[in-house]
Amino acid sequence: ARRRAGRAGLERAQGLSVTWWRWACGLIDPDTGLNGMERAVQLSRKMEDPVLLARTQMLLAGCRLVFDAWSQANAELCDTSYATLRSLEDSGAIPYQQMIYGHVLTLQGKYREALEIFDAGISRTNRGVSLIAHFGALCGKSLALLRLGQLGEVLRITHAERKLADDNLASSWLLSFREVWLRTLAFDFAGAQVISETIRTTAPNYPDGQPDTVTRIAEGY
Repeated sequence: ARRRAGRAGLERAQGLSVTWWRWACGLIDPDTGLNGMERAVQLSRKMEDPVLLARTQMLLAGCRLVFDAWSQANAELCDTSYATLRSLEDSGAIPYQQMIYGHVLTLQGKYREALEIFDAGISRTNRGVSLIAHFGALCGKSLALLRLGQLGEVLRITHAERKLADDNLASSWLLSFREVWLRTLAFDFAGAQVISETIRTTAPNYPDGQPDTVTRIAEGY
């Protein structure tokens, strides 16, 4: 979509398509995704579009915080850009940009505020149209609940959603990791290893950083 928009000279459409592509890419290749978001910010500045600029700046700052490293400068940019979108009543920022912001709030320890965003996103997102936003909300909610110690609720969510995700390997893969980390927090290292090995076997083409990390933790490294 972003290449077609670029060839047609539709710069605003290209900027929007890059922002959607970025979140999915962040799970697989964060460096490529961040480079794409930087290009989207540059396009937004050229067009002098305050809404698109606020969207892309918030996404770039938020994705740096979630997928790369924490910095106060990016946290402040994310907050101010999100406030700008709210003041401009940018309905296009819902639900996708809000999922990013919810993850940032979770990293800041604002779990209740984050859960409000994730719950709202889950209730109103059409999974057939906004699959990335829907699973972003699910993953974000389960992470906030893990931080709050609500392990039973996380287990319920992952089991219920995995049944619905049987025909979508990527969704099942993402949700399985929430249970892996839940079991690690509960010191069920053997259970975490079993799930990690299942993930590795059923999805050999997916990134293996998390299964490797869980295995090392379980083995005492």
